[in-house]
Amino acid sequence: MPSIVSKSAETLAIRLLAQGAGVATGIVIARTLGPGDKGLFSYVAAVLGLILTVSSGQSAAVSYQYGRLKIASGTVLHALRRVMVAIAASLALALCVASFALHQPLLLVVAAVFPFALFNQTSLAFPLADGNVRIQNVQNLLLTATFFAAAFVACVIFRANLDVLFACWIGVYAAIAVRSFYISRRYDGPADNVAAAVKRQLQFGTKVTLNQLVAALNYQIDIFIIFAFLGAPALGIYTVAIGVGQMLWHLSQPLASSTFGLVCSGSFERAAELTATCVRHAFTVVGAAALVLFFAGPPLIAAIYGPRFAPAGEVLRWLLPGIIAYCSTPFFGTFMVQQVGKPVVMTVILSVSTLSCAIVTIALIHRFGMVAGAIGTSASYSISLAIAAIYFHKTTKVPMHRLFIIDRRDIRHYVSAFHGLIARVRALKAGALAQ
Repeated sequence: MPSIVSKSAETLAIRLLAQGAGVATGIVIARTLGPGDKGLFSYVAAVLGLILTVSSGQSAAVSYQYGRLKIASGTVLHALRRVMVAIAASLALALCVASFALHQPLLLVVAAVFPFALFNQTSLAFPLADGNVRIQNVQNLLLTATFFAAAFVACVIFRANLDVLFACWIGVYAAIAVRSFYISRRYDGPADNVAAAVKRQLQFGTKVTLNQLVAALNYQIDIFIIFAFLGAPALGIYTVAIGVGQMLWHLSQPLASSTFGLVCSGSFERAAELTATCVRHAFTVVGAAALVLFFAGPPLIAAIYGPRFAPAGEVLRWLLPGIIAYCSTPFFGTFMVQQVGKPVVMTVILSVSTLSCAIVTIALIHRFGMVAGAIGTSASYSISLAIAAIYFHKTTKVPMHRLFIIDRRDIRHYVSAFHGLIARVRALKAGALAQ
């Protein structure tokens, strides 16, 4: 547990910096380009996120082969390279064809950035399976911080338009891909029976990709509905609320990254107990933070983003219950996919959630506008959390109260982590004074 606490604290610190850079980028885009262009950029990012689910599938397949089945890294890496080239070429071409067929030039931007984003994501599978979350943390920070710098220079200093911003976005992903290439070379080595590894990666990866695709739709279906029914300016405002709410996600994500390797390669009992611990910590911490954001969020949005984005405050309040559920549910997914090897379970759960979100949002959008998307999102995430918790309980026999109620041992860990943080701060202060 101490190593997990240490990794989680480090991950949280780095991800808060990355989240800060991401929020700052959103502010720059919102204030310089306005709600309309902010909405268009958000739409392109959502499409990229949707098709990047294929990287989640392949990353999970790599982690399962390398971390769980203990197949040599060289074999897994050579298989991954073949799979990535085929996926990148086919999906980029499909996006180009769709761009002309549907008269949506924005899809060309997605086609240009997708190969780099795919490689960046899948290259992290090896170090994550080894329990090395620092590489992922640094890459996320580099990506967001570099794009913030590029967006600030382009939009604030040179008053560039959306097309220039897209060019900067593609360039940043390409630059990070160079770093990802050198990271992946560490795992190169002798390869044996690569064709069989390719087949297994595709089989396992396809199942997980379907799972992640449904999860991405569950996460983003409201974005596409808002864009289709209310247009880009409304989406620009709506995504401000999403961006503020996502800050809470970074309170739970460090736990997910720090425990991924243990859940993947540990015993069934240990993985189940660790999953339950992560769920209740995420539920408690994110719930407390959401309560603060309920009151502080709306006035902060109006002050930081400007009066044009003030309606995002009400959207945020309706999103918060769903965000609490969303931050807790992925731990069940990791357990079912990596430990039990049943990605179809989460696929079914998330399919029900996605359908619920779409039905509620479309039914309410003409009456409540943007708020309908937040209501649908909170309803769907709450449903998925409830179903996942019940299935996990029946599979592992872990009591339900262990999933959502912290105990004295948990409180001791919080106290220990706090004292450790204070000790580090004092040590750094003493070192600075000594110099």
